[in-house]
Amino acid sequence: MDNSLDTPKGTLKLSTCLTRWVRFIRNAGTRREISQAAAVMLVGVLCVNPTESHAFAENATKYKEYAATKTDSIIELYAMDVLYTAESNWRVKAVNGTHFGICQGKSKYLKTANYKQQIDWCYRYAINRYGSMVDALYHWKVKGWH
Repeated sequence: MDNSLDTPKGTLKLSTCLTRWVRFIRNAGTRREISQAAAVMLVGVLCVNPTESHAFAENATKYKEYAATKTDSIIELYAMDVLYTAESNWRVKAVNGTHFGICQGKSKYLKTANYKQQIDWCYRYAINRYGSMVDALYHWKVKGWH
């Protein structure tokens, strides 16, 4: 997909803008900053290219498409994306010592689970332990683990 938007020379591509906003979200310190940054990014996407309001789910990998079915909140989805990108880059077979899968959980179940089972497990874990994906991301940013 061409994200150039036929803009004048020197104008940033949509993909570049989104990448910068994701980096900003990753560097945000508080839950409020994370939520505000994600909301600003969403508004920017809708204003810059309104035809792409559903582009995240339509153009994402099948793992991210499935993850999008877990929540109705775009902010929660972005928090999940930032967290799981940092943890494993969404790799089902990722291993780091005794941690496995997309969310790098300690459960040995994740070693043999498929992507849907892992996303289900990871999402339930985050909601049960932290209450939301934003709170899980906040904890990860403060403590370095979740």
